[in-house]
Amino acid sequence: MHVGGTATHITTSAWYGDTTAPWTARTTRTADANVVTEKSDGAVHVTTRHYSEGDLTQIRLGYKDAFRLSLLAVITYYRVTSIYYPIALVYWRQRQPLFRWLRQRHTGLVLHKRERHNLFILLLLSAEAVASTEDVVMYCQQVIYSGPSLFLLALKYMSITRIIWPCAFLLLLASRAIQILFGRQYAFAMTEDLFFLGAPVVWLYIPVQVTSQGMSLFQGYRWTGAIVHHYANSVLNVYAKQLTSLTLYLQLFGYFTILSPFTTILIDTVWRKATNSSSIFVFVLSPLKHGLSKRVLDIATAEPRVHTILMLSTRRTPQDIALQMTRAKLPPRRLCESLNLAAEGFVCLIYGNIHVMGMTEWGISSPIVNELGHVAVIGSGNRVAFDAAVSIESLARITSRPACLGIPDVY
Repeated sequence: MHVGGTATHITTSAWYGDTTAPWTARTTRTADANVVTEKSDGAVHVTTRHYSEGDLTQIRLGYKDAFRLSLLAVITYYRVTSIYYPIALVYWRQRQPLFRWLRQRHTGLVLHKRERHNLFILLLLSAEAVASTEDVVMYCQQVIYSGPSLFLLALKYMSITRIIWPCAFLLLLASRAIQILFGRQYAFAMTEDLFFLGAPVVWLYIPVQVTSQGMSLFQGYRWTGAIVHHYANSVLNVYAKQLTSLTLYLQLFGYFTILSPFTTILIDTVWRKATNSSSIFVFVLSPLKHGLSKRVLDIATAEPRVHTILMLSTRRTPQDIALQMTRAKLPPRRLCESLNLAAEGFVCLIYGNIHVMGMTEWGISSPIVNELGHVAVIGSGNRVAFDAAVSIESLARITSRPACLGIPDVY
């Protein structure tokens, strides 16, 4: 027996001062068990146990949604111009159907990995996650109390996973601080393991933790382990209990945000010392000791060509990050996968007969050069090297508007 409404999310715009908290809209009660007892006098007693589900109406000012949408617009523009566009160029350059081409590529190491070592984009993603704390609370409620389809459940878990972005920001901030204080050789790239280790915690623990503590902040639902207590709320009560998004985020996820990056650093450091491999995530995807795949290489076995180019370029990419960017390989020649490189923004710029390795950022493409002004040229056999005879000036004399193509598999 199921009595009441279904789990929904209604967002309204209402002017109640600076109210930022959600309030209870309606509940759904579901029978859990029935106990039928017949008395000696012929009377029948029916006892029904039930639990309650709830819908939330979020009340907040319009400028808050405008702020979040502005952040998402900037992030989306960056992803389209700096990640999706180079990937599309690679697909358009090859001649295979989409799904057959993707099956040959190590897609698991590609999606959205570029923004994980971009401090500005991580700052925007973190700000959006903090501003969306109420949404995260609502989705935690729904994944615990409701039974949506697998597709909707996946979308809600993806929304909850946003709280890892502030952790990634702190992790990259720590890496940059170490790089400034001690040198580039000490910079590290552990974000992929942060997501790999942190996502299960977010999916399994955070919804329960938020449900047990988060809604009690608003005098709404509180899960005691056996009974869901429902307290009637009014807008007045919620306004008296108002919390900013940042305060709410710190109360709910503050410890997780601080502990997660430093726990990842500790685990990754021990892992690298004990196994001499570069990443737990890479080891799980492609364990070299099994000899089944040579598509993902560890630090000790990576070819020096492309990642050395990045380290010696004017971008001065730290070694650990350069190795991560060029890790996915294609057997048997161990060429760097074009899809993997395109996800980092690399493109092929055509100046007459000269093919140049370039990078696209915010929709603007430019060649990769070193401090001597030599340009990284893609030569025969798809080998990349700095050519002393090629400079920005010599390329400009050929054409000021080079053709931009997808980068090939390079060595």
